[in-house]
Amino acid sequence: MVALPSAYRCAAIKLFFALAAFSIASNSFGQTLIEEVVVTASKRERRALQPAVEIDRAQVAERAPVALTDVLKSLPSVGIRTNSRGEAVLRLRGSEERQTGIFLDGAPLSVPWDGRVDLSALPAGIVESVRLTPSAAPIEYGPNSVLGVVDVQTPVSVMPGLRSLQAELATEDSGSVSAAGGASAGGFDWMFGGGYRRIGGEAVSSTAVFPYGPLEGGRRA
Repeated sequence: MVALPSAYRCAAIKLFFALAAFSIASNSFGQTLIEEVVVTASKRERRALQPAVEIDRAQVAERAPVALTDVLKSLPSVGIRTNSRGEAVLRLRGSEERQTGIFLDGAPLSVPWDGRVDLSALPAGIVESVRLTPSAAPIEYGPNSVLGVVDVQTPVSVMPGLRSLQAELATEDSGSVSAAGGASAGGFDWMFGGGYRRIGGEAVSSTAVFPYGPLEGGRRA
């Protein structure tokens, strides 16, 4: 038996205890399962909540909309304008369009490139309900929703066949048609929707107020 110097003995003892502690810690963490803990506050009578406006399916149908813009135009604090690219963008309470979050079934619709979303591209036939929060939104909506949120919900399931069909014909060579339906294939429920709208122009009494406006046959195109 060979006796080790004191320095080597101390190093060996430290290594032994380090390995033992690591083994105990590994076994402890490997056998311990930490469950998720969710803490929510119950609704109270005097609890301050964000003001919100909700529109259900019946109220959506009353507006006879073609696109999502038709659903939102009648809501308070909502302003919609068409930008130079032809996109219908939302301005909530006079804010910029990048400061309002637009969500479809919880997924953000805003394009990451510029924070905008064209509301006219979403057919109204697939809209089940809309919840509008025209104020500081809850944190789960993310940091880009500082001035409000529009949360659009679609049906959980759709029966196969035609869901809605709508056609309109108006003056000034204007009209629209929209339809939505569902199908079942591959174990999934599929929902389809689309719409088309044509606005021929708005009659004007005088062209003097539109010196550079596009006019066709006495109408503002």
